[in-house]
Amino acid sequence: VYYWAIGSNLILRCTWTYKLSAHLRHNYLTVFTITALEIFRRFQWIFFRVENEWNKMAMKQGLQASMSELPTEEDKLLGSTNHNV
Repeated sequence: VYYWAIGSNLILRCTWTYKLSAHLRHNYLTVFTITALEIFRRFQWIFFRVENEWNKMAMKQGLQASMSELPTEEDKLLGSTNHNV
């Protein structure tokens, strides 16, 4: 999926630059189609960005949960019953 997104991004960026041509200003259907494709391209990358942020949050929550299971320094010092002098 990611390779397809990278390839389609390249192609859709090239079509967007084609829209800047002066001879297309009177062909509204072509301009509309290229604009719709540009909206689709931007939605693609918004989707991947949200997915990336979701993964970061899930990783952060997993890290916090594992950190809460670790004993604190105070528990290590005061809770030890094994005192060999």
